[in-house]
Amino acid sequence: MVELWNAYSIPQSDAFERGYQNNMSSFEGHLLKKEWLKYYKDYEIKLSELRIYFGVDPDIAEMGISRIEASKHNWFVIAVLGWDPIKNVVYVLKTYYNVLAFPQQVKQIVQHYQLFNPIKILVEDNYYQKALKQQLYLQGLPVIGVTSTRSKTFRIESRAVDYEIGRIRILSSQHELIEEFINFPSDDYRNDVLDAIDIGMRGIPVRAASRIVTGGVI
Repeated sequence: MVELWNAYSIPQSDAFERGYQNNMSSFEGHLLKKEWLKYYKDYEIKLSELRIYFGVDPDIAEMGISRIEASKHNWFVIAVLGWDPIKNVVYVLKTYYNVLAFPQQVKQIVQHYQLFNPIKILVEDNYYQKALKQQLYLQGLPVIGVTSTRSKTFRIESRAVDYEIGRIRILSSQHELIEEFINFPSDDYRNDVLDAIDIGMRGIPVRAASRIVTGGVI
């Protein structure tokens, strides 16, 4: 029997207050808690039963950037998310992160598209990132631009409830994601992987599929 969650069945923790009640004051003096992270094993899922979404957080570097400069630069991130429409669980299948120039970013997204065949690629398209979305569109990829009106910190904080209730599940080998989560919002750690996951989550339905018919899930 599939157990579905709703806002009324979730204990009203800090994450609930932030995510569902929009009470951001509950964040004062708090960090994201390590115990909110829920894990899965590769053998527990079947890719054929998942709908794949990409969340892309672009941060374009100049060609020929030095290692020292790269170490201070934000990541370009592709978060590969697999949504189980029956359980309404999102599995973080892969997080690719690097410091790349524009042509290399396009190349990486195309390569990941060929590997995972996502139904949607959600790309943050504020300001200069619009060029990346346009280039992917011209190549025939299912790209959707996402405009962020809230700060990155606010969006990551608001997403915390999905981790705590186990709607988002990760692999124990995803060390960058884990480090970003447990150290958030420290200035000493990037938060680009968390941001890419949030971008991808915005394209995934909130509710589970209600029925199954011949030929697939509706």
